[in-house]
Amino acid sequence: MNLDDIDRLDRAIADGRVTFIDGSHEVRPGLTLHLAADSHTFGSQWIEVASPEGPYVVASDSVVSYANLERMWPPGYHQGNCWNLLETYGRIKRLVGENRLERGSGGA
Repeated sequence: MNLDDIDRLDRAIADGRVTFIDGSHEVRPGLTLHLAADSHTFGSQWIEVASPEGPYVVASDSVVSYANLERMWPPGYHQGNCWNLLETYGRIKRLVGENRLERGSGGA
């Protein structure tokens, strides 16, 4: 961890350049942040991106590997609650559609 980054973040907060998000938040039409509270890690978020082909998800740290999501199987290590993590997997799968999970996965 670079302590200078913490100082920069503190300055950005003091300058009003940081917005803290609690829960889901539409950044702009077609781009929504979703909180995956107490799942893989405590403040995980995933991003919903609207497209003409349907919604895509940038899962970030909410899904460690495609296999975890596909099999509804949490990774062996996580800091949060595995039941919340499974609920996050379910939310993602319901959003994109069970038969559309492979889009953008690169065949992984």
